[in-house]
Amino acid sequence: MWSNRQVEDILKNRIYTGVYELGKATRKVRTISPIMEHLRFLSDEEFFEVQELIKKNRIIIGEKRPTMGGSRLLTGLLYCQCGKKFTSQTHTMKEERQNGSTWCYERTAFRCG
Repeated sequence: MWSNRQVEDILKNRIYTGVYELGKATRKVRTISPIMEHLRFLSDEEFFEVQELIKKNRIIIGEKRPTMGGSRLLTGLLYCQCGKKFTSQTHTMKEERQNGSTWCYERTAFRCG
């Protein structure tokens, strides 16, 4: 099972379109590799369409998210084989430790509506 963070990282990474970018975070000039077909599983159109959806679904203070049934990336955009939308559900576990600290674990999963 993939976490929502893993899916988000994949969808934001251009390497999966077969292009490797160097210097995008530190330099004004980026170096872009030729297309490497063995790394490609998203077309350029799909990649840029997903980037627009991510921007559109970004939380803006004072505005409602356009997706339904959860607040995670892709919620309301993915469909099950049965035709219903997937919703996200976050499970949180907290435990008080003997030394007085609190241990917290949070896991997000997608499920059929």
